[in-house]
Amino acid sequence: FDHSFPPYVLHMHRQNTHHSHAITQREIVDTMKQPTGSTGSCLLEEIELFPPRKRQPIRSLLILHSRSELYVGVRDQVIKIPLKRCSYHKSREACIGARDPYCGWDLLLKKCTTLEESVRMSQWEQSISKCPVRNVTVDGGFGVWSGWSMCSHNDGGSAGSCLCRTRGCDNPAPQCGGQHCYGISVEVANCSRNGAWTPWTSWSPCSTTCGIGFQVRQRSCSNPTPRHGGRVCVGQNREERYCNEHLPCPTHVYWSAWSAWDRCTQPCGGGIQSRRRTCENGDECPGCGQEYQSCNTLPCPDLKKTTPWTPWTPVNISDNGGHYEQRFRYTCKARIPDPSLMEVGRQRIEMRYCSMLSL
Repeated sequence: FDHSFPPYVLHMHRQNTHHSHAITQREIVDTMKQPTGSTGSCLLEEIELFPPRKRQPIRSLLILHSRSELYVGVRDQVIKIPLKRCSYHKSREACIGARDPYCGWDLLLKKCTTLEESVRMSQWEQSISKCPVRNVTVDGGFGVWSGWSMCSHNDGGSAGSCLCRTRGCDNPAPQCGGQHCYGISVEVANCSRNGAWTPWTSWSPCSTTCGIGFQVRQRSCSNPTPRHGGRVCVGQNREERYCNEHLPCPTHVYWSAWSAWDRCTQPCGGGIQSRRRTCENGDECPGCGQEYQSCNTLPCPDLKKTTPWTPWTPVNISDNGGHYEQRFRYTCKARIPDPSLMEVGRQRIEMRYCSMLSL
Protein backbone atom coordinates (compact mmCIF):
# COMPACT_ATOMS: atom_id res chain seq x y z
CA PHE A 1 0.00 0.00 0.00
CA ASP A 2 0.97 3.62 -0.38
CA HIS A 3 1.53 5.66 2.79
CA SER A 4 1.56 9.44 2.23
CA PHE A 5 0.90 12.60 4.31
CA PRO A 6 -1.30 14.72 4.18
CA PRO A 7 -3.96 13.84 3.19
CA TYR A 8 -3.64 10.27 4.41
CA VAL A 9 -4.59 7.76 1.72
CA LEU A 10 -4.03 4.01 1.80
CA HIS A 11 -4.51 1.91 -1.31
CA MET A 12 -4.95 -1.85 -1.55
CA HIS A 13 -6.13 -4.32 -4.19
CA ARG A 14 -8.53 -7.17 -3.39
CA GLN A 15 -10.47 -9.44 -5.73
CA ASN A 16 -10.39 -7.24 -8.81
CA THR A 17 -11.22 -4.10 -6.83
CA HIS A 18 -9.15 -1.14 -5.87
CA HIS A 19 -9.87 -0.45 -2.20
CA SER A 20 -8.65 2.79 -0.56
CA HIS A 21 -8.98 4.57 2.80
CA ALA A 22 -8.84 8.37 2.84
CA ILE A 23 -8.75 10.57 5.96
CA THR A 24 -10.19 14.00 6.62
CA GLN A 25 -9.78 15.92 9.88
CA ARG A 26 -12.89 14.35 11.38
CA GLU A 27 -13.60 11.03 9.68
CA ILE A 28 -12.33 8.09 7.68
CA VAL A 29 -13.89 7.77 4.25
CA ASP A 30 -13.76 4.20 2.98
CA THR A 31 -14.10 3.93 -0.81
CA MET A 32 -14.07 1.02 -3.23
CA LYS A 33 -13.23 1.41 -6.90
CA GLN A 34 -15.54 -0.48 -9.20
CA PRO A 35 -14.25 -3.44 -11.27
CA THR A 36 -12.09 -3.02 -14.36
CA GLY A 37 -13.82 -1.03 -17.04
CA SER A 38 -15.66 1.24 -14.63
CA THR A 39 -14.56 4.82 -14.13
CA GLY A 40 -16.32 5.72 -10.89
CA SER A 41 -15.82 4.68 -7.28
CA CYS A 42 -18.22 3.84 -4.46
CA LEU A 43 -18.42 5.39 -1.02
CA LEU A 44 -18.72 2.50 1.41
CA GLU A 45 -18.83 4.19 4.81
CA GLU A 46 -17.83 7.18 6.86
CA ILE A 47 -16.41 6.48 10.30
CA GLU A 48 -16.65 9.22 12.90
CA LEU A 49 -13.57 8.86 15.12
CA PHE A 50 -14.46 11.49 17.73
CA PRO A 51 -17.47 13.24 19.20
CA PRO A 52 -18.25 16.57 17.49
CA ARG A 53 -16.59 18.73 20.17
CA LYS A 54 -13.64 16.46 20.92
CA ARG A 55 -12.02 16.02 17.53
CA GLN A 56 -8.28 15.57 17.17
CA PRO A 57 -6.01 15.84 14.15
CA ILE A 58 -5.05 12.51 12.58
CA ARG A 59 -1.28 12.02 12.47
CA SER A 60 -0.82 8.64 10.77
CA LEU A 61 -2.61 5.78 9.05
CA LEU A 62 -1.49 2.15 8.67
CA ILE A 63 -3.03 -1.15 7.47
CA LEU A 64 -1.87 -4.44 8.98
CA HIS A 65 -2.73 -7.01 6.29
CA SER A 66 -1.99 -10.06 8.43
CA ARG A 67 -4.78 -9.06 10.80
CA SER A 68 -6.94 -7.04 8.37
CA GLU A 69 -6.86 -4.08 10.75
CA LEU A 70 -6.59 -0.36 10.15
CA TYR A 71 -4.60 1.71 12.69
CA VAL A 72 -5.18 5.46 13.04
CA GLY A 73 -2.69 7.50 15.02
CA VAL A 74 -3.92 10.62 16.82
CA ARG A 75 -2.33 12.94 19.37
CA ASP A 76 -2.29 10.63 22.39
CA GLN A 77 -3.44 7.20 21.20
CA VAL A 78 -3.69 4.73 18.33
CA ILE A 79 -7.18 3.67 17.24
CA LYS A 80 -7.65 0.15 15.85
CA ILE A 81 -10.45 -0.41 13.33
CA PRO A 82 -11.18 -3.96 12.07
CA LEU A 83 -11.55 -4.11 8.30
CA LYS A 84 -13.53 -7.34 8.36
CA ARG A 85 -16.88 -6.48 9.93
CA CYS A 86 -19.02 -9.18 8.35
CA SER A 87 -20.76 -10.04 11.63
CA TYR A 88 -22.42 -6.60 11.55
CA HIS A 89 -24.65 -7.76 8.66
CA LYS A 90 -27.41 -10.03 10.07
CA SER A 91 -29.32 -10.88 6.88
CA ARG A 92 -28.43 -11.91 3.33
CA GLU A 93 -29.85 -8.68 1.95
CA ALA A 94 -27.75 -6.59 4.32
CA CYS A 95 -24.63 -8.64 3.64
CA ILE A 96 -24.87 -8.55 -0.17
CA GLY A 97 -26.16 -4.99 -0.21
CA ALA A 98 -23.21 -3.66 1.79
CA ARG A 99 -20.89 -4.38 -1.23
CA ASP A 100 -18.14 -5.02 1.31
CA PRO A 101 -15.13 -6.57 -0.53
CA TYR A 102 -14.26 -8.56 2.63
CA CYS A 103 -17.70 -10.10 3.13
CA GLY A 104 -20.12 -12.47 1.43
CA TRP A 105 -23.14 -14.64 2.32
CA ASP A 106 -22.46 -18.29 3.15
CA LEU A 107 -25.40 -20.34 1.92
CA LEU A 108 -24.60 -23.27 4.21
CA LEU A 109 -23.85 -21.34 7.40
CA LYS A 110 -26.59 -18.82 6.57
CA LYS A 111 -24.55 -15.89 7.81
CA CYS A 112 -22.27 -13.17 6.56
CA THR A 113 -18.63 -14.35 6.61
CA THR A 114 -15.25 -13.69 5.08
CA LEU A 115 -14.11 -15.96 2.29
CA GLU A 116 -11.65 -17.63 4.66
CA GLU A 117 -14.48 -18.47 7.09
CA SER A 118 -16.75 -19.93 4.41
CA VAL A 119 -17.14 -23.69 4.14
CA ARG A 120 -17.03 -23.71 0.33
CA MET A 121 -16.28 -20.96 -2.10
CA SER A 122 -19.08 -22.25 -4.35
CA GLN A 123 -21.54 -21.62 -1.51
CA TRP A 124 -20.30 -18.06 -0.89
CA GLU A 125 -22.11 -15.12 -2.51
CA GLN A 126 -20.73 -11.63 -3.03
CA SER A 127 -21.77 -8.74 -5.25
CA ILE A 128 -19.40 -5.80 -5.62
CA SER A 129 -20.34 -4.78 -9.14
CA LYS A 130 -22.60 -1.97 -7.89
CA CYS A 131 -22.33 0.74 -5.32
CA PRO A 132 -24.23 0.22 -2.03
CA VAL A 133 -27.27 2.29 -1.22
CA ARG A 134 -26.34 4.40 1.82
CA ASN A 135 -29.08 4.42 4.41
CA VAL A 136 -30.15 7.92 5.44
CA THR A 137 -32.93 7.91 8.03
CA VAL A 138 -35.68 10.43 7.26
CA ASP A 139 -38.69 11.00 9.53
CA GLY A 140 -42.01 11.48 7.81
CA GLY A 141 -43.99 14.70 7.82
CA PHE A 142 -47.60 15.55 6.93
CA GLY A 143 -48.42 17.32 3.70
CA VAL A 144 -51.17 19.91 3.28
CA TRP A 145 -54.82 19.03 3.82
CA SER A 146 -56.91 18.18 0.78
CA GLY A 147 -60.11 20.04 0.09
CA TRP A 148 -63.39 19.01 1.74
CA SER A 149 -65.39 16.41 -0.19
CA MET A 150 -68.42 14.18 0.33
CA CYS A 151 -67.73 10.80 1.94
CA SER A 152 -69.80 7.99 3.40
CA HIS A 153 -69.44 6.13 6.65
CA ASN A 154 -70.81 2.90 8.08
CA ASP A 155 -70.47 2.54 11.84
CA GLY A 156 -72.37 0.00 13.86
CA GLY A 157 -74.82 -0.71 11.05
CA SER A 158 -75.70 2.97 10.69
CA ALA A 159 -74.67 4.50 7.36
CA GLY A 160 -74.49 8.19 6.52
CA SER A 161 -72.67 10.85 4.54
CA CYS A 162 -70.21 13.45 5.76
CA LEU A 163 -67.62 15.94 4.62
CA CYS A 164 -64.08 14.60 4.79
CA ARG A 165 -60.55 15.75 4.06
CA THR A 166 -57.23 13.93 4.20
CA ARG A 167 -53.52 14.56 4.29
CA GLY A 168 -50.65 12.23 3.50
CA CYS A 169 -47.40 11.48 5.28
CA ASP A 170 -45.37 12.64 2.29
CA ASN A 171 -43.69 15.87 3.22
CA PRO A 172 -41.28 14.09 3.38
CA ALA A 173 -42.18 10.40 3.35
CA PRO A 174 -40.37 8.29 6.01
CA GLN A 175 -37.26 6.55 4.73
CA CYS A 176 -34.81 3.96 6.05
CA GLY A 177 -36.61 3.33 9.31
CA GLY A 178 -37.57 6.93 9.94
CA GLN A 179 -40.56 7.80 12.15
CA HIS A 180 -44.02 7.75 10.58
CA CYS A 181 -46.19 10.81 10.98
CA TYR A 182 -47.90 11.17 14.34
CA GLY A 183 -51.41 12.59 14.31
CA ILE A 184 -54.70 12.29 12.43
CA SER A 185 -54.70 11.87 8.67
CA VAL A 186 -58.49 12.11 8.16
CA GLU A 187 -60.93 14.75 9.43
CA VAL A 188 -64.71 14.23 9.34
CA ALA A 189 -67.28 16.98 9.71
CA ASN A 190 -70.95 17.75 9.14
CA CYS A 191 -72.20 14.21 9.77
CA SER A 192 -74.31 12.92 12.64
CA ARG A 193 -75.61 9.65 13.99
CA ASN A 194 -78.54 9.19 16.36
CA GLY A 195 -78.10 6.94 19.35
CA ALA A 196 -80.16 3.80 19.99
CA TRP A 197 -80.68 1.54 22.98
CA THR A 198 -79.09 -1.88 23.31
CA PRO A 199 -81.43 -4.74 24.31
CA TRP A 200 -82.21 -5.03 28.01
CA THR A 201 -79.93 -7.30 29.99
CA SER A 202 -81.40 -10.25 31.87
CA TRP A 203 -82.89 -9.55 35.30
CA SER A 204 -80.32 -9.81 38.06
CA PRO A 205 -80.83 -12.40 40.85
CA CYS A 206 -83.27 -11.35 43.56
CA SER A 207 -81.64 -9.46 46.41
CA THR A 208 -83.27 -11.80 48.98
CA THR A 209 -83.86 -15.56 49.20
CA CYS A 210 -87.21 -15.10 50.97
CA GLY A 211 -89.38 -12.15 51.69
CA ILE A 212 -89.71 -9.12 49.42
CA GLY A 213 -86.58 -8.06 47.47
CA PHE A 214 -85.78 -6.40 44.13
CA GLN A 215 -84.19 -7.16 40.75
CA VAL A 216 -82.40 -4.88 38.27
CA ARG A 217 -81.84 -4.88 34.51
CA GLN A 218 -79.97 -2.33 32.40
CA ARG A 219 -79.35 -1.11 28.87
CA SER A 220 -77.02 1.46 27.26
CA CYS A 221 -77.29 4.03 24.49
CA SER A 222 -74.59 2.41 22.37
CA ASN A 223 -76.45 0.64 19.58
CA PRO A 224 -75.11 2.85 18.05
CA THR A 225 -73.59 5.58 20.19
CA PRO A 226 -74.69 9.09 19.17
CA ARG A 227 -71.97 11.03 17.37
CA HIS A 228 -71.39 14.37 15.71
CA GLY A 229 -74.46 15.97 17.29
CA GLY A 230 -76.83 13.03 16.85
CA ARG A 231 -79.80 12.56 19.22
CA VAL A 232 -79.24 10.78 22.52
CA CYS A 233 -81.51 7.94 23.58
CA VAL A 234 -84.77 8.81 25.36
CA GLY A 235 -85.85 6.77 28.39
CA GLN A 236 -84.32 5.06 31.40
CA ASN A 237 -81.19 2.96 31.26
CA ARG A 238 -82.13 1.02 34.44
CA GLU A 239 -85.29 -0.77 35.62
CA GLU A 240 -86.13 -2.34 38.99
CA ARG A 241 -88.91 -4.68 40.09
CA TYR A 242 -89.95 -6.47 43.28
CA CYS A 243 -89.36 -10.19 43.69
CA ASN A 244 -90.11 -12.94 46.25
CA GLU A 245 -93.08 -10.95 47.51
CA HIS A 246 -95.13 -14.19 47.66
CA LEU A 247 -92.41 -16.22 49.33
CA PRO A 248 -92.56 -15.37 53.06
CA CYS A 249 -89.61 -16.22 55.23
CA PRO A 250 -90.13 -18.83 58.02
CA THR A 251 -90.77 -17.48 61.56
CA HIS A 252 -87.57 -16.48 63.19
CA VAL A 253 -87.01 -18.42 66.45
CA TYR A 254 -84.56 -16.71 68.77
CA TRP A 255 -83.55 -16.27 72.42
CA SER A 256 -84.59 -13.21 74.33
CA ALA A 257 -81.99 -11.17 76.18
CA TRP A 258 -80.70 -12.63 79.48
CA SER A 259 -82.41 -11.43 82.64
CA ALA A 260 -80.46 -9.80 85.45
CA TRP A 261 -78.62 -12.15 87.83
CA ASP A 262 -80.67 -13.30 90.83
CA ARG A 263 -79.60 -12.45 94.39
CA CYS A 264 -76.70 -14.58 95.62
CA THR A 265 -77.70 -17.45 97.90
CA GLN A 266 -74.98 -16.52 100.45
CA PRO A 267 -73.70 -13.12 101.59
CA CYS A 268 -70.15 -14.51 101.95
CA GLY A 269 -68.19 -17.69 101.82
CA GLY A 270 -69.41 -18.64 98.32
CA GLY A 271 -72.93 -18.84 96.92
CA ILE A 272 -74.75 -19.39 93.61
CA GLN A 273 -76.86 -17.08 91.51
CA SER A 274 -78.74 -17.67 88.24
CA ARG A 275 -80.29 -15.82 85.32
CA ARG A 276 -82.81 -16.82 82.66
CA ARG A 277 -83.86 -16.21 79.05
CA THR A 278 -86.86 -17.35 76.98
CA CYS A 279 -87.18 -18.82 73.49
CA GLU A 280 -89.26 -16.45 71.35
CA ASN A 281 -91.59 -17.65 68.56
CA GLY A 282 -91.10 -21.32 69.42
CA ASP A 283 -89.36 -23.77 71.68
CA GLU A 284 -86.50 -25.02 69.52
CA CYS A 285 -83.81 -22.46 70.35
CA PRO A 286 -80.38 -24.09 70.66
CA GLY A 287 -78.72 -23.89 74.06
CA CYS A 288 -80.03 -23.50 77.62
CA GLY A 289 -82.57 -21.13 79.02
CA GLN A 290 -80.90 -20.80 82.42
CA GLU A 291 -77.30 -20.50 83.57
CA TYR A 292 -75.55 -20.32 86.93
CA GLN A 293 -72.43 -18.76 88.33
CA SER A 294 -70.60 -18.56 91.64
CA CYS A 295 -70.99 -15.40 93.75
CA ASN A 296 -69.78 -13.81 97.00
CA THR A 297 -66.76 -16.07 97.06
CA LEU A 298 -64.87 -14.00 99.64
CA PRO A 299 -64.61 -15.77 103.06
CA CYS A 300 -66.96 -14.65 105.85
CA PRO A 301 -65.48 -12.53 108.70
CA ASP A 302 -64.84 -14.09 112.14
CA LEU A 303 -67.94 -13.94 114.45
CA LYS A 304 -67.70 -14.09 118.24
CA LYS A 305 -70.72 -14.55 120.53
CA THR A 306 -70.91 -14.72 124.33
CA THR A 307 -74.00 -15.70 126.32
CA PRO A 308 -75.10 -13.72 129.46
CA TRP A 309 -74.10 -14.99 132.84
CA THR A 310 -76.52 -17.40 134.44
CA PRO A 311 -77.92 -16.59 137.95
CA TRP A 312 -75.82 -17.62 140.91
CA THR A 313 -76.73 -21.05 142.11
CA PRO A 314 -75.60 -22.78 145.32
CA VAL A 315 -73.09 -25.54 145.13
CA ASN A 316 -73.43 -28.41 147.55
CA ILE A 317 -70.20 -27.45 149.24
CA SER A 318 -70.03 -25.98 152.77
CA ASP A 319 -67.08 -24.63 154.60
CA ASN A 320 -67.01 -23.28 158.17
CA GLY A 321 -70.70 -22.65 158.24
CA GLY A 322 -70.63 -20.95 154.79
CA HIS A 323 -71.28 -22.28 151.24
CA TYR A 324 -70.26 -21.75 147.60
CA GLU A 325 -72.22 -20.42 144.62
CA GLN A 326 -71.43 -20.48 140.92
CA ARG A 327 -72.62 -19.07 137.60
CA PHE A 328 -71.91 -19.85 133.90
CA ARG A 329 -71.62 -18.26 130.45
CA TYR A 330 -70.51 -19.60 126.98
CA THR A 331 -68.38 -18.07 124.17
CA CYS A 332 -68.44 -19.13 120.47
CA LYS A 333 -66.19 -18.03 117.56
CA ALA A 334 -66.69 -19.16 113.96
CA ARG A 335 -66.84 -18.05 110.25
CA ILE A 336 -70.49 -18.42 109.31
CA PRO A 337 -72.70 -16.03 107.37
CA ASP A 338 -75.62 -16.13 109.85
CA PRO A 339 -74.89 -15.55 113.58
CA SER A 340 -78.11 -17.40 114.53
CA LEU A 341 -76.54 -20.59 113.22
CA MET A 342 -73.67 -20.41 115.70
CA GLU A 343 -73.70 -23.12 118.39
CA VAL A 344 -72.56 -22.77 121.95
CA GLY A 345 -68.91 -23.34 122.35
CA ARG A 346 -66.47 -23.09 125.30
CA GLN A 347 -67.93 -22.82 128.85
CA ARG A 348 -66.76 -20.28 131.44
CA ILE A 349 -67.54 -20.76 135.19
CA GLU A 350 -67.28 -18.29 138.07
CA MET A 351 -67.61 -19.29 141.80
CA ARG A 352 -68.00 -17.30 145.04
CA TYR A 353 -68.02 -18.13 148.77
CA CYS A 354 -70.94 -17.06 150.93
CA SER A 355 -70.50 -16.93 154.73
CA MET A 356 -73.27 -17.08 157.28
CA LEU A 357 -72.42 -13.53 158.38
CA SER A 358 -73.51 -12.19 155.04
CA LEU A 359 -76.92 -13.64 155.58
